[in-house]
Amino acid sequence: MAISPPSGKKPNILIRAYHRLVGPNPTWQKVRQQLIEIIRHFRYNQRPSLAGKIPGLTPALEEILKRGTITIFEWPGDGYWIKEMPKGVGSTESISRRLSYYGQLLPEQNKEGERAAYLAAQKWREDQAVFPGTNIAGAKKILKKKIQRPYGITAGGKCSAGTLYLVIDILNLLPERVLKSKVLKCINLDGQYSTGAYFGDFENGYLGITSTIDRYLFTGYLLHELGHVVEEFLIKEGKQSEIDRLHNKFRSAGAIFVTDYLYHDKKYRKFYVSDPSEFVAENFFHFIIFGKEMLKGPHQDLRLELYELYAGLYMDPHFDAILALAV
Repeated sequence: MAISPPSGKKPNILIRAYHRLVGPNPTWQKVRQQLIEIIRHFRYNQRPSLAGKIPGLTPALEEILKRGTITIFEWPGDGYWIKEMPKGVGSTESISRRLSYYGQLLPEQNKEGERAAYLAAQKWREDQAVFPGTNIAGAKKILKKKIQRPYGITAGGKCSAGTLYLVIDILNLLPERVLKSKVLKCINLDGQYSTGAYFGDFENGYLGITSTIDRYLFTGYLLHELGHVVEEFLIKEGKQSEIDRLHNKFRSAGAIFVTDYLYHDKKYRKFYVSDPSEFVAENFFHFIIFGKEMLKGPHQDLRLELYELYAGLYMDPHFDAILALAV
């Protein structure tokens, strides 16, 4: 979805405005600014490239790193390898072979080249992480106060206070009546999930997300899983037939649109959202990221129906995530 950013200085005004809401907490201020930037970069396809700015980071390696939750590790005596997904779920292959898929030829067993890629990946991850912060206990208290729901929050290990502030702001992008419902009851920020994030066990309202991925993927994954929370809320509201009707209309018209911001490319994700449940979750992600921009493009009548499915859950029918974060 190619979208041109708006002209003028309004975005700068919006980014400055968040200080009025967040107050003096410097970690939260930094995280809020990061989230506004993430949404804008997604919305207008402007995520900055660090290729050439980090030694050893090539466009091909950066594309791999953006694509999903991978681990690059050293195998003593046998070079550097890429392992798919947390905890090694999925394939393992050499950095050289993976780079070749993206057009960068690096001879196998080129230890110097592989080490440069390994070090560049570590530096890239540091740069793209959520602004850390250290006061986990304080962030937990603020989360419970701001969200006003007694969520069970598990956040330890490598989870930072900054991650919790990011969770606060993303949760507050949910419709208020969804947020205050009993659909979502427990958030686990410790787990290592083979899909990056997970919402299931509907009876217990359990959502888990890997907290060590970069801030763009974290935002995308969490919004997608919150889309499943919205789906469950809609089902409890008797909207299953409406979901099925919209999904069938989109499929019949060949109108399903996707992005490649999350783990797989567009071709895979188009197959992925052929499932009605994933269709609802993915398009909630689109609704938050694109706002009314998701109405632009072919099949505008269908896009409008889909947009109104989500917009109708908000008290403000003109809800926009960037404006909501900056007010």
